[in-house]
Amino acid sequence: MTTWIGVTDEGVVIAREREGTLLVDRPGQRRYRDPIIHNGQLPEALSPMPPLPADLAERTGWYAGGGRRILLTQVAEAYFGEPMILVEENAAVTRAYPLDERTLITDAGERLRLADGTIETGATMTRAYHEEPVTFTAAQTQLSGTIIRPAGTGPFPAVVVSHGAAGGQRDFCRLQAGPLLDAGVAVLIYDKAGHGRSGGTEPSTFDQATAIEAAFDHLERALVDRPDLVELARGDDDLASLHGDPRYDELVGAPTPG
Repeated sequence: MTTWIGVTDEGVVIAREREGTLLVDRPGQRRYRDPIIHNGQLPEALSPMPPLPADLAERTGWYAGGGRRILLTQVAEAYFGEPMILVEENAAVTRAYPLDERTLITDAGERLRLADGTIETGATMTRAYHEEPVTFTAAQTQLSGTIIRPAGTGPFPAVVVSHGAAGGQRDFCRLQAGPLLDAGVAVLIYDKAGHGRSGGTEPSTFDQATAIEAAFDHLERALVDRPDLVELARGDDDLASLHGDPRYDELVGAPTPG
């Protein structure tokens, strides 16, 4: 399905072609999937949407500056219909779309210019948290993740955010990680086996439980002075498979997609 984008006086316009009909979104007006039958000629304001930035995974995270803090993240896989760039600010999540390799535009029409370690939004926003790329092994499969530490010197309680069935790349887990970081909790997010930068193939429920155990072991070694370890699970199977394990101080379920 071909996708077009345009910026008009009415705001951002997104159009997707399906069987000779354009389905048009005007998110600034909260209008979605308006059908327009066309004869092959597109409105002049629209042009093909470029691909997501190739290095978007390196640029996701929290940025602060000019009295604001935003989270730039993504759903990297098409599980929900198409890959999506997400921007969260003050607990409100909206989409953003690429205009070119370094410029995004949000549903509200704000342009975000990506630079090395910063986002330009009229003010320069720099990274708000320290992030450390890590790898760990679960049943001979190497998994790739990120430890995110809150502000301060610690010691920090720590959480592993695990995956459910939907998707499996770590960036979507940032939506759950933000409130934890605000509360002074360190967080480990990771790519599920067979997704993102992790090796292996699509895991079973038992494989996921093994991955969570390996993530906890790695997190405990990385944060030697941690007072607590908690799992934030996005699937009931993960909770059930780890229930009763004495190594974990608490298991918590999160009602989120996937």
